[in-house]
Amino acid sequence: MWNIINSEMRGMWGVTDYKISVPPYSSSKIKMKMKSSLCSPLGAKHRVTISYQSSVMPPLPPETARQTRAIFGRNNFYIQVGEKIDEIFRKLEPERLLAMEVAPLVPGAVLPLATFFQFVEGLTDEQAAQALHTRLEWKFALHLPVNSLAFRPYALCEFRRQVRSDPQSQAELQELVDQLKELRPPVNERLSDLKSMELISALCSMNRFSQVEATIKQALEVLACQYPLWLRKIAMPRWYGRYRYVPGMADPAGSRGSRGIPLREIVQDIHLLLKQVNATGAPEIRALPEIRWLAAVSRQQFVNRILAPDAKPEFAGPGECDSCICRERSVQI
Repeated sequence: MWNIINSEMRGMWGVTDYKISVPPYSSSKIKMKMKSSLCSPLGAKHRVTISYQSSVMPPLPPETARQTRAIFGRNNFYIQVGEKIDEIFRKLEPERLLAMEVAPLVPGAVLPLATFFQFVEGLTDEQAAQALHTRLEWKFALHLPVNSLAFRPYALCEFRRQVRSDPQSQAELQELVDQLKELRPPVNERLSDLKSMELISALCSMNRFSQVEATIKQALEVLACQYPLWLRKIAMPRWYGRYRYVPGMADPAGSRGSRGIPLREIVQDIHLLLKQVNATGAPEIRALPEIRWLAAVSRQQFVNRILAPDAKPEFAGPGECDSCICRERSVQI
């Protein structure tokens, strides 16, 4: 991550001068580890000089460039981002965005860029993290190696939380969004007058919706495995198609969004399932962790707990990250 480009021993007391080349995308915690790692167990004295590289992003790995250019043309949005991102960041100088310490081993520019990419494609945090790990065009745009390590989806959620609480980060993200829109990203009708906080709020709502759907799906899967006869008696016919298990490789684009299940119907299904559990379910069913978590989601996440057929549910505390199911889920994991 950094290179000791020069070292020199001086004097009889073992005073060592170190000159270190440090990528500017390294977090302050990593920079502190750099200094501490140079401490000698023999107590030698050190003088450390740190010089920063001019590039905001790490260099584009040759293997990533070779494989990606063999597949995608120069007009591809992600190819253009990868070729021009250094110029964009030098022009904008987004100090606060790059200084965020969300994922210590991830370059600071990766998260704001990945956040824009997932908004353009309509991806949840899990899907965006998977794209960062598997898709060559994303690796090219972010200057990542072909065999880069995956990072937790929670990093994207935490990045949005920090942007929400910092006006300067919001302004810097807006400038970055405006620059990226000029590169003509994939078609998205919401890009014309897109504001940074609209982007953040849309991603938070989409991930919240995804987690709510995943919660009832997980509860139904556990009930199908452990109490299939009881579930068969109370299950609605629509549940079989709506909440069926779809392997990740069979659903690479994340078809939960493409199926277009209204939030109102998912919330009604949650309330109906919990009503049946409380009315006819055995105590061991009510004690299942998945059922208890589903009940907690129903209590904490929605304003309208008892919904009429035409009622529109609303997330409780839409601007409060501490009450978000995504954040609570990440703490549990």
